[in-house]
Amino acid sequence: MDIAKLLSSAHLSHEPAFLHEAVHHASEAELEALVLALLERGDNEPSYQRLLHFQALACLSALPAHSPLLPRLHATLLTLFPPQHFYETELLGMAGNALVEPVQNLLLQTDTADTSRWQAGLHTLLHIGGEQAMNALHRLLEWLRSREEFTAIVQPLQDEWLEGWKSRRFPPERFARDVLVPIFGTTPRLLLRDLSGSLSGLQYLSHLEQLKIYESPELTSIQALHGHPNLRQVQLVGCPRLRDATIFTTLPRLELLDLARCPGLYDIDVLACLSPHIELNLWFSRSLKGLHRLSGLTELSCDALEDAAELAQLPGLKRLFLDGYSYSDGTHTPRPRNLHVLSTLSGLESLTLRDLTLDTLAVLAPLTRLKELHLYGCQPFTDLSPLTALSELETLSITDSLIEDIRPLAELPRLRKLSLSLNTRIKRLDMLPPVETLDISGCTNLDLQALQPVLRGSSLKELFIGENRGELDYAALPPNIDIRQ
Repeated sequence: MDIAKLLSSAHLSHEPAFLHEAVHHASEAELEALVLALLERGDNEPSYQRLLHFQALACLSALPAHSPLLPRLHATLLTLFPPQHFYETELLGMAGNALVEPVQNLLLQTDTADTSRWQAGLHTLLHIGGEQAMNALHRLLEWLRSREEFTAIVQPLQDEWLEGWKSRRFPPERFARDVLVPIFGTTPRLLLRDLSGSLSGLQYLSHLEQLKIYESPELTSIQALHGHPNLRQVQLVGCPRLRDATIFTTLPRLELLDLARCPGLYDIDVLACLSPHIELNLWFSRSLKGLHRLSGLTELSCDALEDAAELAQLPGLKRLFLDGYSYSDGTHTPRPRNLHVLSTLSGLESLTLRDLTLDTLAVLAPLTRLKELHLYGCQPFTDLSPLTALSELETLSITDSLIEDIRPLAELPRLRKLSLSLNTRIKRLDMLPPVETLDISGCTNLDLQALQPVLRGSSLKELFIGENRGELDYAALPPNIDIRQ
């Protein structure tokens, strides 16, 4: 091993990668020589001292128990602790079990009022991982629980605790029982992302009422939730490898089940057995076959729908999203058959249509309970007058359309949010509904100077104008309007 070469470049990198070869392949004598050189160079170069000394500590795991350098390294830890940057924590993590007891002892000698020092120590143990670090974390948390600073110390590290559980650096069941329960034991809501494997250990969080799991393509099992006594809401988004939907039939207090992009859980036979009082939100592709059996279905998303006829059998729908593009294969189905069936869904409160061909908006006029309507790229309609029947409408988005005249929207008394982005044929906004938020970004032909008198007499609070920003006379506008790019 070329110690001189390693030493000459040590100050140039915050990454521990260059040390791996030394730690794993150097002889005992070579490693001790490198550690001593790092310590001495750090002593002589104050501007690089912390980095070089942390690099020396990173080699602890490979030093023998009888190494004469251990006392000096432990003394160095006392002067450096706590780590101030992520890379310092990462370097300490490389030291492994050799640092567990010193870090634990440091914390036990630290006043709990020094919350940042405690947090840094706990974070270091989380980064080290393994059985010894697990034991130390359990011991420290038990010791902390009787101190009034417990919450102030552990709560800011919520993401780190959850990362420790899902990273599998620790036995997940024991970590959940001994670490997550003291911290999250009474927490009613939990949001997790990018999980893999199973939810092993979450069964110990018995107070959990709402669980959201997002974008976890490697999650394969949620069996840990079986029979959970208090779960009321379960939201799974982007978990395509999950297969067994029977787990949901074992949750006695389930009220809402949201399964988006989890096709393996769309077992109609199983979902049909759920209580009709459970709100069910699903995301399908192409076909809605069999969905009429799901009496609790309140929210539905579907891409590349081929035939909308089966929507007529879903009278309980409150929220509907239809997309002309398929997320699975990129195909486009802009004209689903029987789209006129939309007019029969009188219970809808929210409707989003994207990349569908709408010749007219007349099909939407009967949907008088709508509070939100979003139309993205649904050309070629031009007449907005059918929307005047939607007297409950509060939020309206019409993006990338062929409309020119928005005057019919002035007849919507409850409208508060209006987005007209990317409508390049709109030239004037002579009449505005009583909106508080208006988005005109991408309306490249809009006369902003003619818009100013309209804005002065409006109830507007937020205005999104995109790249047309320079054409407005800001001094002439009411000061209460927040203008955003």
